[in-house]
Amino acid sequence: MFWKATLLAFMWTQAVDGCQLTYEPPGTGGEEEILVADGNSPGDDAAFPGDDAGTPDAWTATDLVVDIGEPDLGEPDLGEPEIVVPPDQVDTDGDGVPNVLDPDDDNDGIPDLADICQFTFDPGQWDKDDDGLGDACDTDDDGDGILDKQDLCPLKFDPPGSVPVDTDGDGQGNLCDADDDGDGLLDLVDICPVNAAPKHIDTDGDGIPNECDDDNDQDGWADVWDNCPWIANPIQSDTDGDWAGNACDGDDDNDGLPEMFDNCETVANADQCDFDKDGIGSVCDDDIDGDGATGLDDNCPVHPNKYQLDSDGDGMGDGCDPDGDNDGLPDLQDACPFVAAPACAEDPDKDLVDSSIDNCPSWTNPAQEDMDGDGVGDPCDPDIDGDFIDNIYDLCPFVPSDSDDLDGDKVGDDCDPDLDGDGFKNEWDNCPTVFNPNQFDTDGDGLGDGCAADADGDLKPNVLDNCPFSFNPLQTDQDKDGLGDPCDPVVSVINKK
Repeated sequence: MFWKATLLAFMWTQAVDGCQLTYEPPGTGGEEEILVADGNSPGDDAAFPGDDAGTPDAWTATDLVVDIGEPDLGEPDLGEPEIVVPPDQVDTDGDGVPNVLDPDDDNDGIPDLADICQFTFDPGQWDKDDDGLGDACDTDDDGDGILDKQDLCPLKFDPPGSVPVDTDGDGQGNLCDADDDGDGLLDLVDICPVNAAPKHIDTDGDGIPNECDDDNDQDGWADVWDNCPWIANPIQSDTDGDWAGNACDGDDDNDGLPEMFDNCETVANADQCDFDKDGIGSVCDDDIDGDGATGLDDNCPVHPNKYQLDSDGDGMGDGCDPDGDNDGLPDLQDACPFVAAPACAEDPDKDLVDSSIDNCPSWTNPAQEDMDGDGVGDPCDPDIDGDFIDNIYDLCPFVPSDSDDLDGDKVGDDCDPDLDGDGFKNEWDNCPTVFNPNQFDTDGDGLGDGCAADADGDLKPNVLDNCPFSFNPLQTDQDKDGLGDPCDPVVSVINKK
């Protein structure tokens, strides 16, 4: 009988009458093949197992075909035709039983009649897409129309029309990736599953980290439209129209002066004119002359007229009316500029208060103001604020105070808008009483280095810190020179090997 062989996935070589024969599945193309027969006829090889001596060799449809040479590789071409092993000889699982007789072709323990992958070992019988073809032999396991080799999620159905996304580029689509952004946090616990940022800083404290928060300052404006995305600016004020909102613009009025130095933060005034010296520029001061009357209510806008007196009732205050009593005589020539004669005799200061009760008989004081309550009206009181310092020597004549003047600018500390004279108004100065024009704040705690007891925030007081302005909590000093390593320009490493 002829020696039978099955189409296994391996190759073997056998000597036959001096020729080397290599087994390959028939029909691979380009090779010359010859029948391996048994018997004692010429060319018979008695060395094959199961050889049936005496039986003449002959070509049949059940014979094994082997490759004995490939002309394209320079091997001898014997000219024999290719004989294909018939299907009834195929033995997928190599158990010696042809598939046509084997009830379990792939030997996975599942009978062929019930096996959803008949020729592929698949004991689990998984069928993700329920198409009757097991995942082990299905080229599209999830049935989404994308072949497994091209599918970023071969076991997850991609909805029709969707574009598979792989945020972190790890070869796994987001649909089946437990950590879409590859930041080490599983999507189940990652507040921003598609934005890699393990620290998750949340500027506005709304529970949504910056990297996936579309409104980081929580002012109601999405960051892409917000003219101050990191500082709340709900009405989007932008005085100078430079697309940087006032809340984050260092120069709101674009007059070339930073807000911290500008006496009119939202009105351009490069000359910084301040008529009444109150720290508010004249162009934005509601009370330019500092008399307490503002805007249209002031009958003398640029002349101090504290009580808004208008002796002749013509709408122009006495402080700026050239003829205060409207008697036809200019005030400069009128003995009683605000009172028409003869009432002038009983009221020499023309404040409409009889001299007998006037707290300043010779000085106009119609409201009889007396700041310190000493019975002497303010216009004629040599110490208006009653601090026992005469007005001419008082650095704050209208504020009871001592003579302290930290910056020596002749404006007392109690009324000085810039105590330390470093150019920063007190409300902007991170050290209001310590001169620090650079406003350095090493640890970013809002307290300038010039007045912070621990400038670098390393919990070591400056006086004990070997690097007062460099974070060095362990006070490392490798060369023992008293200067800490972070601030030592040359660190000599001891015992360096």
